[in-house]
Amino acid sequence: MARTATARIAGNPDAVATCAEDSDEAEVADWFAGANPKLTLQEEAIGLGSYGRVLTLLTLDEVDEDEEETEWEEPRF
Repeated sequence: MARTATARIAGNPDAVATCAEDSDEAEVADWFAGANPKLTLQEEAIGLGSYGRVLTLLTLDEVDEDEEETEWEEPRF
């Protein structure tokens, strides 16, 4: 996850404190273990100021039904 927009903000305390925003295209596999490495998603991240956290929105475009289906590992929160 170190290559993601979220990691760039989270790794900079000033960016979190000033509510900096960053966005990028990322591989689904960067976020979900076992995901198809060919799939990409749009990632939007914003620092949450005094909360010291980063809010991230992940958006996956519609997947072509003809693509090979892969089994995903169940996400754990």
